[in-house]
Parts: sequence; C-alpha cells; structure tokens
Amino acid sequence: MEIQDMLYTNLELLKSKRQELGIKMTEINQQVNNLYHRIETTKFNVCQGYVLADQLRTVLQDRRQIKFQIAEADSAICNLNRSINKIKDIKKENEQRLKDYTKEAEEKTKKLLGF
Repeated sequence: MEIQDMLYTNLELLKSKRQELGIKMTEINQQVNNLYHRIETTKFNVCQGYVLADQLRTVLQDRRQIKFQIAEADSAICNLNRSINKIKDIKKENEQRLKDYTKEAEEKTKKLLGF
C-alpha cells in the first residue's frame, strides 16, 4: 500500500469520526437547551436547583470535550489534505523529471549511435 493510499484511508476515518462528533455535539446541544428550558420554566427549591445546575455543568463539560475533539479532528483533516496534495505534487514532479531524463537519455543515445 502506498503512502498516499494510507493517508486517504486515514482521512476517511477521520472524516467519519468528525461526523460522529458532529452528531454528538447536536445531541449535547439539545441536552443543554432542555436543561435551560427546565430552569427557565420550572419553579424549584434550592436542592432541585443544585441538581439542575450540576446536570448543566456536567453536560457543558461534555460539550467542551467534544468541541476540543472536533477541533483536533478538523486540524488533522486539514493536515492530511495538505500532505496528500504535497505527495501528489511530488509525484507529478518526479514523473516530469523521469520524462525529461528519459528524453535526454534517448537523445544522447541517438547522438552516440549517429541517428
């Protein structure tokens, strides 16, 4: 397996993971909204308020972790895309060099053989 193929495989895995994280983020945001709605529309005592605040804190911490993971995945995807493009450029340059070298070698061979 070539390096470029391995990078493509990893890129697809990262994109899939990024999509999963996006879905998790949507679910977490819904939980945050539900908690805000409960806090806004419900009368509660101090103990119940503490429980709601603690639930909200936990969900917000989870959301922060997912945000960090999304940022990491986005960065890795960007870097892999750059690496893949760099490898493509190097391959093109090498192919051109090989063509140039082959052409030059053919011309020298013809010249030596008198063609």
